[in-house]
Amino acid sequence: VPVQVQRLPGVRFRVTFHAPLETAESDSGRDEKAAAIAATAQFQRLLEDWIRQDPGHWLCTKRRWVG
Repeated sequence: VPVQVQRLPGVRFRVTFHAPLETAESDSGRDEKAAAIAATAQFQRLLEDWIRQDPGHWLCTKRRWVG
């Protein structure tokens, strides 16, 4: 269940609980690695949407793309 916290004016915050991410149901023929990649991509798209809504409120110090 994705949870989004937004800073409001003053010392206030809005916490939004979003609908659960859709994931493939477990079955014997499912490729677990492909399912994990799909779920990660779905979450990353959601996170990207949140950042685009208010980019000034985001800071990422993790060096994701450094070789």
